[in-house]
Amino acid sequence: MKLTETDSNKNTLRIDAQSTREPVKYQKVYDGRKRRIRGLWKRGGAFYAQLSLPNEDGIRKVRRVKLDGAAVAAATDEMRRMVIDRND
Repeated sequence: MKLTETDSNKNTLRIDAQSTREPVKYQKVYDGRKRRIRGLWKRGGAFYAQLSLPNEDGIRKVRRVKLDGAAVAAATDEMRRMVIDRND
């Protein structure tokens, strides 16, 4: 049954729960010159850094880590610090 169709038993519109709300997706982040910042993502107003970090087993896995920066410049600086710490 489509969203605009009526149910045969009732004369009301049927609204699917999934059609009213979409999930929040990760979006690419761009700098002031419209160039992509590699490894930086935005989701729901928060910034995330995509890094390959070691597991408990020592196996490196790609993960997204939430950053505290509220602006693109602050999030970029924090991500670069995390990359330096990861390499050390």
